Formats: sequence, structure tokens, C-alpha cells
Amino acid sequence: SQPMLVPGWNPKGYLNNANKPINLIEFITLIRKNFSNTKSSKTLEACKTAFDHLIEIVGNKTVFSINQSDADLFVNKLHEKLRKSSINIYLRQLKSSFNIAIEYGYITDNPFKKVKELRVPDKLRPNLSDEDIEKLFKVIDNPLIIKIVKFALYTGMRISEIINLQWNDIDF
Repeated sequence: SQPMLVPGWNPKGYLNNANKPINLIEFITLIRKNFSNTKSSKTLEACKTAFDHLIEIVGNKTVFSINQSDADLFVNKLHEKLRKSSINIYLRQLKSSFNIAIEYGYITDNPFKKVKELRVPDKLRPNLSDEDIEKLFKVIDNPLIIKIVKFALYTGMRISEIINLQWNDIDF
């Protein structure tokens, strides 16, 4: 029997508008090149790390040959050595990257689309008692630092947020 033909596909199994099947290493290289000016270096590095993990687990397969089974295996194998929050970051990177593969015409469906992020329990944040706060203020000898610490405690802002605070950020 004749294989069912899908519009836009050729018999070799990749889209007609793609010059050739592209493997994972070539694809991450393409992404890093095409988005070097529009995505942060941190985002691109996280994307590269996600692909490094994927390649370590499934090999340098073509983008077209990656399937949901590979995506599930990726999560399962990483679960053995990484925190859930890290795995979720890599999952988001791969979902986004495979959406780009769809836009570029290498695939028609995202193999990571149905993979759910892992549930990460909320972190318990340390709370300072009134006594702890009094002790803190007793050891700070600079009045300006005391004001900054009080501001941080009252607002819950991080020090970087306080440093970058502008007048137009304040809603009177």
C-alpha cells in the first residue's frame, strides 16, 4: 500500500520548504545565530544547555525524528539528576525551540507540546521575628543602611529592585 501523503511533505520525511533534515546540534546553532540580537545571552545559554541534555539522552537525532516518547524520556532521565525547577526551565526552552522548528518548516507538530511541567512545591521563605529585626538594627551602624533595610522589610523588595527604583515606578 502507498503511504499517505501530507501536503507540504516530501517522501524523505521533511517539509518541502526545508533544505534538508536538520539535526539537533545544527538546529541549536541556528537558533543561537538567528536570535543572538533578540534574546538575552542567559536565555540562549539555557536553550543550549537544554539541547545538550536532550542530545545526551536521545543522541543527535534530526529535529523531525524527535517524538513525544523522546520528550518523556528527557524529563524522566533529567529527573534522576536535576531539580524539578531546572527541568521545567529546560522544558520551556525546548517547547519554544520546537515551536520555532514548526515556524521554520522542519516539523508540523511540537513533540514537547503535551509534556507537562513538573509540580514544584512552594518554598518556605524565612521570616524574621520582631526580635530578629531589633538585633539586626543594633548591629548596623550606618543610618542610611538602616533606612534601606527598613524599606526592604516593609516593601518586600530585593536589594537590586531598590537600587534600580525610579520615581516613575512609584504610584502615588
